Amino acid sequence: MIRECLNNEEVRQSVINHITKPAQNEAFKFVNHRINDEEFRDVDSQAVVDLLFYIMFGYIMSHHVLKLDGFTNDKEVMIQTIIDLFLYGVKK
Repeated sequence: MIRECLNNEEVRQSVINHITKPAQNEAFKFVNHRINDEEFRDVDSQAVVDLLFYIMFGYIMSHHVLKLDGFTNDKEVMIQTIIDLFLYGVKK
């Protein structure tokens, strides 16, 4: 799909319009809801969504395209750890 997006503008736009943008919109609503409920800090919602997508695309590229080894072979543990780091960070 990545190659198709790079080589075909119509495919790229279709992926953006039918996959990426709807997912980003839902993530944006989720983050705003959590901010309004004071479960998340009052930060720029779009920046949070962008960071989440950067993490997801990095994960996809590393593990599904480049097939690089991660810190574990257990995908559930890896995803849970990524989510934990995303939500709570590394700072004490």
